Amino acid sequence: MNAFKDAMQVELAGKDDLLGFLNAQACSGRVVITDKGPMSAFLQKTVGDAVMNDRNMNVWGVEFKIEQAFTGNLFLETWSNLSRRTPGWMVNLNTDIVLYYFLDTGVMYSMGFRKLADWAFGKSDNYRNGERVANCSPGRIYEFPERKQRRRNQPNDTWGRLVPVVVLEREIGAAMYRRQTNGTFHRSMVGR
Repeated sequence: MNAFKDAMQVELAGKDDLLGFLNAQACSGRVVITDKGPMSAFLQKTVGDAVMNDRNMNVWGVEFKIEQAFTGNLFLETWSNLSRRTPGWMVNLNTDIVLYYFLDTGVMYSMGFRKLADWAFGKSDNYRNGERVANCSPGRIYEFPERKQRRRNQPNDTWGRLVPVVVLEREIGAAMYRRQTNGTFHRSMVGR
């Protein structure tokens, strides 16, 4: 099986679980998946994998990240294909929520994307014309080494930063949920 098909198998294995979670949060099942149709490429690069209405009819963009095994880190993609200078989802997305789900543990982390982006890259006023402003942090993501994705052999040159989950829980308020045997998710207040 090639790397793309392998990644698709992992995504498919967790997608129904995440859709079940979103449907439980949505008003009258108002969840739209963005992976098919003429607008799919645009929606996938901007708002993510799904759009939903919550119980108050607010619209939310949601990005899914599904991994086979929990390592204690989240891979925050900075380059989708470095050799072609194609930015990764951390740079391209303008969504509301990221759901990071691990199949082996049934653990999901939910975090606000804007908080994650501000944490990663700093506030937009920290830079002027591409130069650092005095006494302003450029963002915490730069403290973690950029690494090439090596889990799957693939033609594109994907790079990102491995950030410990505990850092994101503490610094941006990433919430941890555990999948129950009945398929629902419950927020976990205890350690992993």
